[in-house]
This record gives sequence, structure tokens and C-alpha cells, in this order.
Amino acid sequence: MDNSRKYEILKARADQNYRQKSTNHINEIDGWQDYLSFEINHNRYAINLNYITSTFQIEDITPIPGLPPFFKGLINNRGSIIPIMDIRYITEKKVMGLSDNLKAIIIEYNNKKSAIAVTRVSDIIHINSKQITISESITNHFDVDIFSGVVDHNTLIIDPNKVFNANELIIYQQ
Repeated sequence: MDNSRKYEILKARADQNYRQKSTNHINEIDGWQDYLSFEINHNRYAINLNYITSTFQIEDITPIPGLPPFFKGLINNRGSIIPIMDIRYITEKKVMGLSDNLKAIIIEYNNKKSAIAVTRVSDIIHINSKQITISESITNHFDVDIFSGVVDHNTLIIDPNKVFNANELIIYQQ
């Protein structure tokens, strides 16, 4: 493939990305945003797609002693070492083993990355901010507050800011 063809392909990809980001910006102004929905033990969660960098099958987790029980250890994603947490500990208050079928969702916020172990990545859902119910009963129910609300009475919204800023979850300073 010659250089002019490579240039055409890269320019087309850049144009497509620009159009997509422009559309996302318009949608955000209207209050609509895209969320990646996923399941953990038959419970449904979602996180704003703007913070997701990738999803993949978990192969190996390197355990690190001394971390809070919801951190399972570290994973390698394309040469980056990333901490992975298991939300099942936060929601069900018990330590659980990791199965062979788990996937990782990589979240990036303020140039920091973390991963969440999930049972199944479902789909992309379009949510208007008016649909999100913010309830103290949701946030007070869990020992670690990483949720910003609920949609449709059954999908908990994870707040990336809370994932990285909750005192219990900051491992970058340890």
C-alpha cells in the first residue's frame, strides 16, 4: 500500500472521529449521552462511554497484598499495568473468586486508568440526564460510594470521578 492510500485511510478515519465527537457534543448539550451497560452477577450497571477506553477478556491478574478487598490486583493491557476492582465486593459485601469468563472494562479519568471486572458487556444505551434518579438510599446502601444514580429502576450508573477519588479506592498514592 502506497503512502497516498495510507494518508487517505487515516484522513477518512480522522474525519469520521471528528464527526462522531461533534455529534456527541451536540447530544451532551441536549442532555443525552451514551453509556456502556454491563452485567455483574445478573445486576446491571452503566458507565459513560466517554470514559471507556477498551474492553477485553481477562487472562491473568497479579494479586497485590495489602490492597482493599475489592481490588483484585493488577492486569496488563497493551503494556500498561492497571489496577482491577471487583464491584461484587462493594455490592454484595463478600470476597468472591474470579471466574474464567470475566471481562475487563478500562476506565480513564484525569489521565488515570482503572479496570472493572464484569460478567458480561451488554450494549450501548442512550440516556438523558433527566432519566437518572439520584437517591441517597442508593449511595448510602454501599460501603464504598462509586454510584451516581439509577436508570429504569435496575441500572446503577457508575461515576468515574467517584471511582478515582473515593478515599478507599485511591491506590495510586500507596
